Amino acid sequence: MYGHVLPHFKRWNEADKQFTIADDLHNAWAKKNKVSPSEDWHYYHNLHLWSVTKMVVEPHKVSEILIEIQALNTQDLVDYLDYSSATLITEDQKNKLERLLNLAEAQSPELKKLVLSSRLYFNIAFNPTESTFQEVIAALKSKTYFKNKRLLSTFITLLQTQNTDLKLYTKAQNRIVDELKTNFERGGFDGWKKSVMDALKYKRLFQLYGLSDSLTLIEKDIFDVYMTAMD
Repeated sequence: MYGHVLPHFKRWNEADKQFTIADDLHNAWAKKNKVSPSEDWHYYHNLHLWSVTKMVVEPHKVSEILIEIQALNTQDLVDYLDYSSATLITEDQKNKLERLLNLAEAQSPELKKLVLSSRLYFNIAFNPTESTFQEVIAALKSKTYFKNKRLLSTFITLLQTQNTDLKLYTKAQNRIVDELKTNFERGGFDGWKKSVMDALKYKRLFQLYGLSDSLTLIEKDIFDVYMTAMD
């Protein structure tokens, strides 16, 4: 559990080392008993959290860990797509992610619905066209639940009010900071996982759409306070 707890104390590098130790132990146990490491459910759970730790300490190595879990089941696929969206660095990675989205959507209507959150975030972050905005706004108005719905809703509010309603704009900014803080401070052993991913997603959107004051706010109140390693 060391790796789960240490991020709450900004000890990201130490958490990274502890997840490495846990992964080595899982694989040694599996080899000794001639079974798959996934016989112990903690194995993939630790991989998920280790990948999020890597988002903070070594973003370019996230995919090396995620590749082990991307084909496990449909929910892991969604996690893989979302993690990749949060940490994409190169054009080649962007193209690979888009191919994965296309493949998932073509496989079945059920899977297309499941990856809706990943698709909407990907489009607004990497294909910012008017039709993209209309697609996102239509999805937000629907009764369909999807993983990034609240994040995208708050982001759209920021865009729509940045030059028209300072009160609503500030309220949306504060809501973002409060939500991110909540998981870092009261989210249990691994509650920081969601806030790391959401903070990175917001950061990408703020940079892309020129919301410099919102970017400065989360850099100061979230990245500096919770995501800068102190060890």
